[in-house]
Amino acid sequence: MDELSEEERRTIKVVSMDMWEPYRQAVRHKLPWASIVADRFHVIKQLNHQLDLLRRNLRKNGDETLAELLKNSRWIWLKNRCDLTPEEKAKLQRILEASEELVLSICSRKNSAPYARRSKTKPGPNVSCGLGCGEPKRVVIGT
Repeated sequence: MDELSEEERRTIKVVSMDMWEPYRQAVRHKLPWASIVADRFHVIKQLNHQLDLLRRNLRKNGDETLAELLKNSRWIWLKNRCDLTPEEKAKLQRILEASEELVLSICSRKNSAPYARRSKTKPGPNVSCGLGCGEPKRVVIGT
């Protein structure tokens, strides 16, 4: 940013980046007027990580039926819903019927759809997960 003139820096309105604190501090110092937005890779990575932690915790500490349903289900959570096989869709539905906590988590992930990769088989990121989640929302982190 030091190589840019003040006039060039003034034209920057939004910075999309990894939310590592030293990066945020640098942007706030050099571009205090610019909005900082978390980049989609790191948003989805964090959502997937949190969902996996919840899945593992429920498998370890949940009831026996839910634990058995969650066995070998990690990749079902990471796959785009449109790319699931009929068997995977059925397993996901059984898991979601057994756990309200996972329904809420999957809705959070679905609401970040504008940041997710697009399905390999169907167009557009806003494919409904069928859980009545409402419209996707963009995540903006402070200014």
